[in-house]
Amino acid sequence: FTAPEIMYNPTLIDSKTKPLNELVLDVILNCDIDLRQAMYTIIASGGNVMTPNFAERLRKELNIIFGHTKHKISIEIPNPPIYGAFLGASIVASSRQFRENIITRKEWSEAGSGTI
Repeated sequence: FTAPEIMYNPTLIDSKTKPLNELVLDVILNCDIDLRQAMYTIIASGGNVMTPNFAERLRKELNIIFGHTKHKISIEIPNPPIYGAFLGASIVASSRQFRENIITRKEWSEAGSGTI
């Protein structure tokens, strides 16, 4: 087997971690039902998505789990994929809404999760 296969079959290394396609399914099913439609468009980033045929393989594995669904699964990979998470976080961090909802370290140490 090749190293990327572990993402889809973690038992190859005796890991109890769920396969990538099951993790994606969990995320979709744990979203509010009104948001699920949007969750079928997946933006994948990071080093692992640079694996040859990553999007095609993930789409194939998701189609196996979902079976025949009315939702078309779309997997988008930003260019360059390794910086996608950083770019997304930069956009969120620069938004006014984010700045208005920041919890400072002091607030967290005083109230903990009660600040949320």
